[in-house]
Amino acid sequence: SYWRVDAYDQYGNGTWTRTGPYMNYRGQIEPVGPVNNTVEYDISLRRPAAALPAPWQPANVSGTETQNLTVSSHGGIHTAFPLAAGANYTVTSYQTDTDPRELLIARRTYPEAVENRYTTIPNDTATRVVSLSNDLTTETVTPVQAACAVEDWLVDTKTYARVPVDQSTGSPVETFLFEQERGNAKLMASSMALLLRARNIPARYVTGYTAGEKRGPDTYAVRAV
Repeated sequence: SYWRVDAYDQYGNGTWTRTGPYMNYRGQIEPVGPVNNTVEYDISLRRPAAALPAPWQPANVSGTETQNLTVSSHGGIHTAFPLAAGANYTVTSYQTDTDPRELLIARRTYPEAVENRYTTIPNDTATRVVSLSNDLTTETVTPVQAACAVEDWLVDTKTYARVPVDQSTGSPVETFLFEQERGNAKLMASSMALLLRARNIPARYVTGYTAGEKRGPDTYAVRAV
């Protein structure tokens, strides 16, 4: 499972923002989609956090002052006061037993709310960005095939590097796609999301961490984005 912090759905002026309400945590977070099990994780922070990383998708939280928690419309867990390094909490997360074949053959039948929220691109998006999206996905049939095609292109043509995002151009994603060979995780993810949205495929920008490095029985050190 990957560790998720939260998601963003609106992009403009080179920045992602999160829309939708925050709800007070009430002891249980309703799942999105079918689930068949839950798993409990004990988490110890090594640096302060105002948004609590959790294996997707979280069901409930304990071990901290839950009256100070809110849940975003994307399912991210936030605290009114940042937890200090060394703080501990427990998350129970839903598990889903999905069939990859179903995802691979799924067609473009999205719920209206999903399509409305996750397919918009800025009105000033350059024509060459849309053209690139069309070129990369023209031979694909399903959304998953299109996503794989965009991902493969980014892996083949761009190099990941921890470099700052240049906001001076007003369009850092366009600059990255056509004028740069190296980019950080934000640029990689933003580029993929916008290229898919340009083909009317729902996509959102998500922050989080990889599964982590195994350190012992049922113990992992989670660092990498």
